[in-house]
Amino acid sequence: MPEVDYLATKYLGEKVARSFIEDLGDEYFNYLTLELEDINKITKLMEKYKDLPLGFVDAR
Repeated sequence: MPEVDYLATKYLGEKVARSFIEDLGDEYFNYLTLELEDINKITKLMEKYKDLPLGFVDAR
């Protein structure tokens, strides 16, 4: 969330960033938590397909 807040503030402005955080509090968005098992699976996929531009989000 800190990265989202930073990027939203930098590129979209403080009002948009604050609105996003308020929407999170109002449960407007659903977000998933990451477990250690998820991170391990992601890193394995990234290693398996290291010749492709597979980032963290794509491997999730």
